[in-house]
Amino acid sequence: MIEDDRYCVDISNQLLATQALLKRVNQEILRTHIRSCVRKGLHTDEPNPKLEESLQLLEKLIT
Repeated sequence: MIEDDRYCVDISNQLLATQALLKRVNQEILRTHIRSCVRKGLHTDEPNPKLEESLQLLEKLIT
């Protein structure tokens, strides 16, 4: 779009749409991870690295 000298607002809108799509995909991946890997790890008294990974990822999403 930049090379085609498209209007700046059109480029910005396209970037915002792309960011929203990536955010939704990332949320779905995290949901799936929690429902599978983390859930399995919660059925033990051992430290759960999958849970810790998920918590770190949530912290990144929040900030």
